[in-house]
Amino acid sequence: MIPSELPNDTIGSTYRDSLYPWAIVCLLPNLQHSTVARHRTRTQAEEHLKALYRFSRRFEYTIVFSAEPE
Repeated sequence: MIPSELPNDTIGSTYRDSLYPWAIVCLLPNLQHSTVARHRTRTQAEEHLKALYRFSRRFEYTIVFSAEPE
């Protein structure tokens, strides 16, 4: 029998996240946040952030360096 939902590949995602340490996060109410994108370099993250602000200024975004994956 094939499972309807595959298990979360935490090892693969942890390795992938370590390759992309710069993250753009959207700041939400009640001290919550949501990761929007991950990048290899800060420059790439800054360019993506500029594009996000061009399309929508409704949300507040910031760039963070994540040495340890979430």
